This record gives sequence, C-alpha cells and structure tokens, in this order.
Amino acid sequence: MKVKQVGLIRSATLIGSLTLLSRVLGFLRDMAIAYVLGAGYKADVFFVAFRIPNLFRRLYAEGSLVFPTCQKWARLMLSVMMSGSVG
Repeated sequence: MKVKQVGLIRSATLIGSLTLLSRVLGFLRDMAIAYVLGAGYKADVFFVAFRIPNLFRRLYAEGSLVFPTCQKWARLMLSVMMSGSVG
C-alpha cells in the first residue's frame, strides 16, 4: 500500500509542477507577444487569427458537433451502401 501512495504523490507532484511550468511559459509568451505587437490592432488581428481555428477545434474535437456530424455521415454511408454504388 505504501508503494502505491508514493507513486500517487510522485504523479501528483509531477502533474502539478508541469501545470505550473505551463502557466509560467504561457505568461512569458503573452509578455513576448505584448512586447512585439503592442496593444494595437496588430495584436487583435493576431489573436483573432488563432481564435477562429480554435473555435472549430472546440466544436468538433470536444464534442459539440461530433454527434450531428456522425449521424449525417452514417446516413450518407448507409444510402451509398444501399444503392450499391460503393467505390
């Protein structure tokens, strides 16, 4: 039982420290972007350019539109298979 507790503590410490490192690196990235682009329209364009692909990733990869898309795809595949024109 003690071996599992040590493994759990080590894993929790690793995840916590990597999360902290990620936050610090993200802060440094934001500081560098602010230094290079400033607070004007260039920074706004930069952030919008990344927001649009992230929106589609969130909608499809994280599940909001996966189910309706899969239903349409399944219906299409079923109709193709039923018509006999596969390939």
